[in-house]
Amino acid sequence: FLTDIASNVSRLTIHLDCLTPGTVTAILLHQKTIKKVAHFYHRGFDYDKEQVGPVSSNLQVTDEMILQIPRRCSQLQRLNLHRFEFDMDAVEKVEWVCKDLRKLRIRFKDLNTKETILRAIALWRAGCWRRWQQQATEAKAEAAVKEEEQLRTDQSVEARVARHLLKFEKLQWVWLGYQMWTPF
Repeated sequence: FLTDIASNVSRLTIHLDCLTPGTVTAILLHQKTIKKVAHFYHRGFDYDKEQVGPVSSNLQVTDEMILQIPRRCSQLQRLNLHRFEFDMDAVEKVEWVCKDLRKLRIRFKDLNTKETILRAIALWRAGCWRRWQQQATEAKAEAAVKEEEQLRTDQSVEARVARHLLKFEKLQWVWLGYQMWTPF
């Protein structure tokens, strides 16, 4: 459908049931222009709910297929696939090229409780803060290096997710299954 009716597609919102290998392939045909990929919200869904959001278990695509989008779409700024759950091992295999990513709404396996999500968000925010402090002054660099080393050696899923999020310097909004967060 995307191959026949459109060129230079920049935004795409689809029904989750329509997310198939063919759809992913069609999205990748527009990898130079696509800026937003999302699926429709399901009835009653709210990003700011005081509970962890659900994931869909009957999808027709794998982690590896969906991950081709952020790995190959360099202009991507918004990835809103909140019902899809990524495996952090698969995410870490290949670098994401979407360095201008600003809004991310996805789930990670084993990051499925309010506590684990909040820890990942806290680690991401602390990393953003260290980066801003380093940019403002190099005098605090030694303390920042020590904190970065602690984050680098932590192999928990929360720390791995935080390290991944820190690769996107322009990231302004994150939803990992529980409420929307900013780095501030």
